[in-house]
Amino acid sequence: MPLAPRPHALVGRDAELARLRAAAGLTTDPDTGLAGVLVSGDAGIGKSRLVAEIGQQATTADHRVVLGHCVGVGGSTLAWLPFVEVVAGLDELVPDIVRSTLATHPALHALRPGEGAVTGEEPGRVAHAVHALLTEAARERPLLVVVEDVHWADHSSRDLLTLLLTRGFSTPVTLVVTYRSDDVHRRHPLHEVLTVWTRLPLVGRIDLGPLPDAQMRRLVRSLGPATEGTDLSQVVDRSEGNPFFAEELVASGDTTSVDLARLLRLRLDRLDDAARTVVRAASLAGGALEPELLAAVVDMDPDDLDAALHAAIDHHILETAGGALRFRHSLLGETLAEELLPGARRRWHRAWIEALQARPDLGSAVDLARHAAATGDTETAVTAAVAAGDEALRVGGARDAQRLYEAALGWLDDDAERRGRIALVASRAADRAGDSVRAIDLLEEAVRDLDPAEQPVLRARLLARAAARYTTLDLPSDPVAMSSEAVALLPQEYDEECLTVALDHLDVLVNSRHVDAGAVADDLLLRAEHLGMSRVVSRVRMQQARLLAATDPDLAYQGLMTAAADESAPDVLLPTLLRLGNLDRNAGRLESAHAHYTRGVAVAEREKRTWGPYGMECRLQAGRAAYELGRWDEAERLLTSPDDLPQPPRGFMESALVELLVARGESGLEHRLHGTRDWWDVDALLVVGCLGGMIDVLGRAGEATRLLEWVVTGVESLQRAWGPRTQAIVRITALLAGQSADLAADGRVPEDLLTALRQTTHRLAGQVGEIVPDLRIPPGPDGIGAVPAVAPVDEGSDPASAGGEREPVGPESRAWARRLEAELLRLDATASSDEVVDAWQRSVTAFADLPQVPEHARSLLRLAQALTAAGRADEARVATAASRALATRLGARPVLEALAVLDAPAARAAGADSPHTASVDSPRADSPRTTPLTPRESEVLALLERGRTNGQIAAELFISRKTASVHVSNILAKLGAATRGEAVSLARDAGLIG
Repeated sequence: MPLAPRPHALVGRDAELARLRAAAGLTTDPDTGLAGVLVSGDAGIGKSRLVAEIGQQATTADHRVVLGHCVGVGGSTLAWLPFVEVVAGLDELVPDIVRSTLATHPALHALRPGEGAVTGEEPGRVAHAVHALLTEAARERPLLVVVEDVHWADHSSRDLLTLLLTRGFSTPVTLVVTYRSDDVHRRHPLHEVLTVWTRLPLVGRIDLGPLPDAQMRRLVRSLGPATEGTDLSQVVDRSEGNPFFAEELVASGDTTSVDLARLLRLRLDRLDDAARTVVRAASLAGGALEPELLAAVVDMDPDDLDAALHAAIDHHILETAGGALRFRHSLLGETLAEELLPGARRRWHRAWIEALQARPDLGSAVDLARHAAATGDTETAVTAAVAAGDEALRVGGARDAQRLYEAALGWLDDDAERRGRIALVASRAADRAGDSVRAIDLLEEAVRDLDPAEQPVLRARLLARAAARYTTLDLPSDPVAMSSEAVALLPQEYDEECLTVALDHLDVLVNSRHVDAGAVADDLLLRAEHLGMSRVVSRVRMQQARLLAATDPDLAYQGLMTAAADESAPDVLLPTLLRLGNLDRNAGRLESAHAHYTRGVAVAEREKRTWGPYGMECRLQAGRAAYELGRWDEAERLLTSPDDLPQPPRGFMESALVELLVARGESGLEHRLHGTRDWWDVDALLVVGCLGGMIDVLGRAGEATRLLEWVVTGVESLQRAWGPRTQAIVRITALLAGQSADLAADGRVPEDLLTALRQTTHRLAGQVGEIVPDLRIPPGPDGIGAVPAVAPVDEGSDPASAGGEREPVGPESRAWARRLEAELLRLDATASSDEVVDAWQRSVTAFADLPQVPEHARSLLRLAQALTAAGRADEARVATAASRALATRLGARPVLEALAVLDAPAARAAGADSPHTASVDSPRADSPRTTPLTPRESEVLALLERGRTNGQIAAELFISRKTASVHVSNILAKLGAATRGEAVSLARDAGLIG
């Protein structure tokens, strides 16, 4: 849809227009470092007029220009609507490129309505398809993409914009995104997304304020004959710098009014009856509308309708764009809709219902539901909302589907059975959106409304589904009792719905390690085979394989591999791949685990379940495995999640990502985990994730008090949920020991606080000794021994020993135990240098064998420090070189900085006196060779020294020109240089380049 022309020249906004021209490549000195520009301001302030101007200028300069709108009336949003328009616009401009992109990225079909053969796509694939299309469309000519009114954007469109603005483009694509700042309150869904967008290096921002009085006078004079006899001062004073308000004051001829609604009524009064009828009907449309649909609504003679539309367009109330109709400014439509009398509003809503039911191809189920709800027609509203939810779920918009299903539930009053069935699909949508807690709430509300005597099977489905979801969380509940109650409600003879209940019950028993799980599985298998339900048979066999894992993991693995060979049943395949990955991980087969997890990610994306049960877990574990294998770019891609992903999934992804970013040397990360602690009691796995990153974050920052508080609170929460013998504390204790040793070496922490850190570390180490029997725990200083953190374990109350056997200690826990031993020696500083060397050598070997590349590099550094302290210089150089090679490949800046300190002559001279050389986790140690640049920036700096342009840098490093430009700008800022040449000179002086 092209940008609609405006009736007068743009007045003012010179600076803002100049910035947009630079971003769009319309100047001799373009700002090629930007992927997009956010344009914000109050309603009527001139955002649309500004972007229309840049669109016209870009078109004149032979750039390609496409536009997408977001619409939202009565709380409704349409999934991916602006990008449906963008793709349609490109289909008109570059149809060959659209066709070729569809061939290589089939997910793009999701944005082409009417292609009924398409089954919908996962949002991530759609986003990558759009990115590929925009990139190709700009390969020959620059492309300007305008997305207006994103304060009305749906969840999927916001996520897609986040990807585009984060990733940037390798061809000249510029995004211009507008939104009303006065609409975005703290709880608005766009609010949190904006905090992310505004921090992105590839995003610029333009905030439009009121026009100055002088420019307002120019604007009023530019309106032509309508201004004759107008008191300019009154218009300027009353409009307060808002161009749209000023235009309405002039158009109304009433310069004394301060009421926009009254002004619009005056403009409406200038229309004849037919035109007034048309615009009033259009005001309830909810955005752009098809003229054919509007004709059905107003039921007017075609010639009279054409005349009415011409009159509305001539009076600048409506406008045409791309064959559709819309209000010249959304405020016009909103105000007219608000001014309708109740009776008229109800009649027009009914007219829209009749038109949409007669011509469903011209509208959407979302619109039908909205109009029906407004008239009190709950039957039509509920039916349409459920249909719209089904469609949203089909194309991957789980969050939008959840909202629509919940709207339907809100309109239903006394039909408990129907509410129960809608609650089931609403819960499924919430699950797929990652909101497992909401999924349970929806199910339990429906259970309370059902009479078990009247709807026993439906009640059983709701109960069993809720019980199965409870087993994935640590909320207070008795899922076995819930699912047992559900099964008791079933008849003797099972049908397909009863088998679904029984499957959930079996899932509960297996997850709970219940003694009856095997017998229930055998019975269910017989029933499913008798009914010929192959899907159920596959799920039961998968559960039977899981049951074998405790006693015969090899046989269990074979059974799961058999189940994983069947691609036809995603409900079985996803949990199977997750379990296979977990078995491989527990056995130390990290590469194989990574392969299973990444296959699970692909299946989840294909089935539009990225953030749902098992899909999210596969993605999280794939990201963690990629991090541990040293594939950090892949890990960052997998662990980056939507900004409004609910908790607890968001906490899982963010905490794993923080761990990666900390290892890269980034700072200021604590805010990313704000609020996650509130969910620790919901899912204890969040504790493990949070502490993995926060121990290093707080230790590096020297926040010893908060470090201690986080660990103590976190371990208490973890042990409440999983028991005192959970292996999760092995890694946590090793990380705490390492940061405590760094803080002790730093010398800035008060002695009483250091004592508290040592005591906590040794007490936790004592408990680790109960989990890892061969752990070598040195006696702590000042009589601090390896004392267990809690009283002796009661086997009956320890979840880790449920079922009669404790989990065997796997290779990963043993590797962390080896690091813990070495860190304790470093913390206490009482062992001989050879003992410290031996301990770090064991840690190096353990992490190399997994493999766990980041910890391998870190342990090699510690080994090099210990060897230096022991006076074994030749061996130290070998360990240093090995650590540096790994850290350079990873981009692990803290390790590289510590190695630089270790290389310094002063460090070598002091090495024989102390094992406490440089901290790997902290920039606290002084280093004449420490660089403020990231490894990638150092690579760019080397190319700058050779006189490379941004384009040449991009080609040599396989990055986009915009990314290269961002790196150059960062280098100039960090070095305090004004030019590229000055940056190279300053870098030489600082010893950053030879």
